[in-house]
Amino acid sequence: MNNTTEIMIFDKPFVNDIDVLGKWDYYDIIRSIDDFDVDNQKHKDYSIGHKVIYFMPNGQSYWIYEGWTKGFLYTHSGGDEPIVCNKYTLREIRNELYMFLEYYEDTATGVPEINVLRKASGKEYSKGEIGRFDDIDLPFIIDKAVLGKWKTVDFVSKINDFDPESEPDFKLYLKSLVFIEDGTATRVYDDDEWADRWTKGKLLDTSRKTAANYERIQISGREYLFVEWRMGNYQFGGCDPEYYVFTRDSA
Repeated sequence: MNNTTEIMIFDKPFVNDIDVLGKWDYYDIIRSIDDFDVDNQKHKDYSIGHKVIYFMPNGQSYWIYEGWTKGFLYTHSGGDEPIVCNKYTLREIRNELYMFLEYYEDTATGVPEINVLRKASGKEYSKGEIGRFDDIDLPFIIDKAVLGKWKTVDFVSKINDFDPESEPDFKLYLKSLVFIEDGTATRVYDDDEWADRWTKGKLLDTSRKTAANYERIQISGREYLFVEWRMGNYQFGGCDPEYYVFTRDSA
């Protein structure tokens, strides 16, 4: 296997692949195509943050997928990370079509894992069809209990996963969240600020059209705010929302 990570060349011509058009469900992850056994999923519950991939006509991009051409899917992890060219191979097994996608989770090593996907539909989807969009046309109802600034302390898959005695071993990109009395809200990241709206029980993202639920919980005598992370994984990846965890900022 070639251990050199391929970076996308933006003027590379698009070559259609009618077999790849449509919706693909994640099925397994393996180290080598030769390891694949359709009857013995090695990592049935494995998730890289999404459950489905859509290949749309003309190599159209969406979310972390910067487009595709025959034999390759382009992905971008965000920020200064490179756009990675991930090779795919198709195989028909028992009248079903499987994709073996060399997914470069760690571009530093240049060694891919093989993500196995099974074709779910050959429909030619548009971007407007594949996303989940919430009702954000909600009246403002004030919730005085959340007014003010909250600082991030953790990010968890489920509320019950949160342990106030442990600290995350990964970077928290969202630094703080501010609820303002007029129904506006501000999310503060490392080098950016996002303007949102809110109403009682929900944080409203007007650009993505998502309505994230929030919940205040007392744990060991301390107040925490859990806010759903309804971003790409939720909107395009088919996953349940995860949670950012906050405490009040006393500064």
